[in-house]
Parts: sequence; structure tokens; C-alpha cells
Amino acid sequence: MVELDDAFLFVTAAGDGSCLAVLSDADSDVGQVAYEMTLLVKRVGVHLATAPRTDLPAGG
Repeated sequence: MVELDDAFLFVTAAGDGSCLAVLSDADSDVGQVAYEMTLLVKRVGVHLATAPRTDLPAGG
């Protein structure tokens, strides 16, 4: 969670290779936002998994 001047930015893992980001108002209930994000990831996280796009060569 990042506190901005007038908002909060939440970022959490959401499936293999994916993240869920939420930007909320500064007066939002941060506990409720985090809770709802957790519920959403539990419901749809398996569908958000992302395979690697390319195989990197050894050493870089």
C-alpha cells in the first residue's frame, strides 16, 4: 500500500505472474479495500495467471 496526497494505491499478487492494483480515495476504508481485494483474488486469481511471454537466454 502506498499513501499518496489524496489517494491510496494498493498492489497485491493475483495469480501466477499477475498483480491487482487498486487506487482509492484518501477517505476510503483501507481495511475494507484490502479485504475486498483479497476476496476478489481468491475468486478469480487462477484465471489471472500469466505465462512468461518469452524465454530469456542464459545470462540475460
